[in-house]
Amino acid sequence: MKISATIFSLALSLLSLPTLANDALIKSYAETIAALNTYRQITQQLDTKCETKYALSKLQVNEIDFLLRKKANITFTEFVTIFGDVELQTLNNQGVANAFIEKNGGCIPSLLALFHADLHKVYLDEIAKLRNYQVTFAFGGIRKSEQEIQAFAKEKIQNYQQLPTAEIKALARSLEIGHYQYSIVSFGEIQINLRQAKELLLFVAEQTQDGEAYYNLGRLVQWRNPTQAFHYFEKSAELEDVDGLIWLGTYYSCNKDNAEALYWLDKASAEKPDYVEDIKLEIQDLGMPTNCLNGWPR
Repeated sequence: MKISATIFSLALSLLSLPTLANDALIKSYAETIAALNTYRQITQQLDTKCETKYALSKLQVNEIDFLLRKKANITFTEFVTIFGDVELQTLNNQGVANAFIEKNGGCIPSLLALFHADLHKVYLDEIAKLRNYQVTFAFGGIRKSEQEIQAFAKEKIQNYQQLPTAEIKALARSLEIGHYQYSIVSFGEIQINLRQAKELLLFVAEQTQDGEAYYNLGRLVQWRNPTQAFHYFEKSAELEDVDGLIWLGTYYSCNKDNAEALYWLDKASAEKPDYVEDIKLEIQDLGMPTNCLNGWPR
């Protein structure tokens, strides 16, 4: 049921690109967001009419929003509003869903499944594009006050379970240093809260077995609870996070177990060969790395 190309071409025809969007990069972003919004609205209408469960989850919408803020200084809703006629887009997308239902004599599960599968392929392609855009731009029409940024950060922290992993880890870092990055060009000061930072990192680590999150947990608590920190660093290394591997290898050398140290350092060589080689040379020449302090890597 190859109908998605027609549907999404209609979405692109409804784009209202300002002069700025003559830039090929911005036009590409706009087309991607138009396609994602089309998918969101059609599936929402299918859920309303047919009691399906196709619509984007809060987590999926938040990921689009996070990626856009980081890459273009604009939210999903702001982008849709600026780059098109919201009312016309909504009516068009709801009309597509209604027309499909009427044409097929109602909410036929097998036909709905085929229809959604075709749409979902486009969604997967477009979200992959958004994740992989390497070039960013700061959309200049959006300005946030520090108070707005602080309120935004507070709301995100309170509802972190519905955020993508990358955003939760960024929030944890903000809580650690007291500096929140709303977008590529907008920043705000927030209150340092190490307890909350740990809570967010632990959520990511346990939910996704994220080696980087375990490493950051170790780094966060190492001077207050070395025993717990070692557990986190060790878990990070077991999950083959490169920083966790280097930390654990360094730790064993600091404690005069160079055979075990080299085992973990060798695992990190593929990602950071020069850095690991420097550590190995220190072990060879001095017996242990130069950043050891009472058996603990500094």
